[in-house]
Amino acid sequence: MVLLSLDDPACRAPDVVGGKAARLAAARAHGLPVLPGLVVPVEAARRSLAAGCAALGRGSGTARRAAMGVPLSMALERDLAAAVDELGGLVIVRSSSPLESDPSWSGAFSSLGDVKIADVGVAVRSCWSSAFAVDPLQRLAELSRGPSALRLAVLLQPQLEAVAGGTARWAEHTLLVDGVRGHPGGLLSGWVDGHSARVHGDRIEHVDGDGLDDDLVLAVARLMRTVHDALGDDTIEWIADPVGLRLVQSHRMSAGVRPVPEMPDSTWPPAGAARFTGIGAVPGDARGEIVRPRPHQTLPAERARGCIIVIDRPYPAYAPLLFAAAGLVTLGGPARAHLIEVAESLGVPTLVRVPAAEALRDLDRTNERMFGAIDTMSGQLSLWTEPPAEAATMPPGRTRSLRRRWRSRRP
Repeated sequence: MVLLSLDDPACRAPDVVGGKAARLAAARAHGLPVLPGLVVPVEAARRSLAAGCAALGRGSGTARRAAMGVPLSMALERDLAAAVDELGGLVIVRSSSPLESDPSWSGAFSSLGDVKIADVGVAVRSCWSSAFAVDPLQRLAELSRGPSALRLAVLLQPQLEAVAGGTARWAEHTLLVDGVRGHPGGLLSGWVDGHSARVHGDRIEHVDGDGLDDDLVLAVARLMRTVHDALGDDTIEWIADPVGLRLVQSHRMSAGVRPVPEMPDSTWPPAGAARFTGIGAVPGDARGEIVRPRPHQTLPAERARGCIIVIDRPYPAYAPLLFAAAGLVTLGGPARAHLIEVAESLGVPTLVRVPAAEALRDLDRTNERMFGAIDTMSGQLSLWTEPPAEAATMPPGRTRSLRRRWRSRRP
């Protein structure tokens, strides 16, 4: 098995090296500031992923162990050790799947940092085995695809000393920059709020947080414009190290559109609804029952169908629920994270940083049902705990469905 350099033209094919590596190879070909890298092609994972698929009937954990247990060939072990040495002795090992050409797979697979020569083989096998974690398996199920669709390449790049990092997004002639001091992993996984800014030309509008100086925000905005001009991509991940600004990921966001149930504005939400204001992260309106999952819960996606998912922070583990959800609300966390990218690609209207924790406390303790409505234009979430009195004015099919569900779940 021959490792492919990001500078090799063969590395621009997502089916060969995955979506992440292919976009970075294209960016390097345009002279963009992408670090050098070497890719273990998709084909190298075939035996490991086949072992995982064969063990899936015994559960996700068994499948992961089976995939992890397939040893690397001596030739690949030797090539990986040489690759780490060539890249400086300390690398980040990043999953890169052909599936990731679709942003709904954002954050699905593992990456490992600070990997040395002695550990690189284990790190590569760990990336492969991450294909059988609960999250990607549930995403596959929601897309009605079998485990044979799981294909993974692995990208090795020098480990950066991150001074700052984050994302940038080109949206309707406005550049949105989000970032944190230090490594951006916590921001992308929803653990850290970070700093948000809008850039209009050379003018910066600081939206939330602090910690990124104006020069850095403008430099990220220039990089986003350059990527957009060269590749047509509208979303990037970036890292600033002591040497300069680096492009670490790039893709084109294809935003979906989720239809809004036809319900009279005068009755949904009702006049007595409590209202809370957050930040619109994905445009659109949504209405439905409130569902409050927890990160440690395995919530059937069917339970989220047509509902508004309300979570504390945008952790990637919630992604499978978004394929069926009507809307998403976070009580805290960043406006741009991997989960928000999934929501945007699926057209799920999303509000972030909505101060509704107190109102939702009773819902956490009881079986009482709560309904909600999202208006991302105003950033408003409306909540109420009784079905609309005017339900009789709704379209007949919807009215009967709502009443039936209400009677069946009332204590």
